[in-house]
Amino acid sequence: MAKLVPAADAHCHLNPVKGLGGKLVARKFKEKGGWFLAVVYLPPWHYGLKATSIKDYVKAYELVASEKKAVEKAGVKCKVLVGFHPAEPVKLAEMGWSSGDISKLIDALFVHVERMLKEGLADGIGEVGRPHFQAKPEHVLLAEKAMARAMELAKDYGVPVHLHLENLGELTVSTVAPLARAAGIAKKVVVHHAYGKTLKAAIAAGLGATAPVRKGVLEALKNAPAYAFESDFLDDPKRPGVVAYPWEVASVVNELVDSEVASAEYMYKVNVDVVCDLFDVEY
Repeated sequence: MAKLVPAADAHCHLNPVKGLGGKLVARKFKEKGGWFLAVVYLPPWHYGLKATSIKDYVKAYELVASEKKAVEKAGVKCKVLVGFHPAEPVKLAEMGWSSGDISKLIDALFVHVERMLKEGLADGIGEVGRPHFQAKPEHVLLAEKAMARAMELAKDYGVPVHLHLENLGELTVSTVAPLARAAGIAKKVVVHHAYGKTLKAAIAAGLGATAPVRKGVLEALKNAPAYAFESDFLDDPKRPGVVAYPWEVASVVNELVDSEVASAEYMYKVNVDVVCDLFDVEY
């Protein structure tokens, strides 16, 4: 095998309470040639928290932020993103929260998001967006409220914001690209889990994008190297390997180069140049 191309996982989740956690994941990732992880917040219940008050959310933010030190100690660079997942309004409503209370929660949470950005405890916002499944109108609106606030903060602090959206190609991208351009942050607005026509449309619109390494990788290679790869790893022992392991990103990247499906130059641009620009990190 030729020298490893440095690989980046631009969107994954780590769970220091129930999962493998940052130290072990980063160590295995580095062994395969990984150099960078973007670690994205998960809702409180993933960490064994009840989500009955804002305190549980702040604790969840603190837990994900603590993983940065563990990852970097293992020799992998890391950025942390915190936000409000678009599936959360649905879950919270099932738990008995009213739409009004969820709206107030979003307002309060983004006060903490901004504080963490100011204090360097977070490096971006994510994931926010829209449910990719059928949901009540009020829940979609609440998710969009969080997305709009995330866009504002991304503009104010010059940080990336990861969007969780439906995968409807040009239609999906056309609803967020104007907002991103109006805010002057198009390249920092990342369409997460983008593949097929959605990935192509995001790149064409000048947005950032992360492509899932287990879905449509060969199709992704047909595009200009203006996106990054992601595992979207959940770090959930009850769902092992979902969506992929971070070290699979590194393995796939180098397997494609070894088999001459992609050039080392192309993969370097995707895994280093794009990632450095998007996350303001040095290789």
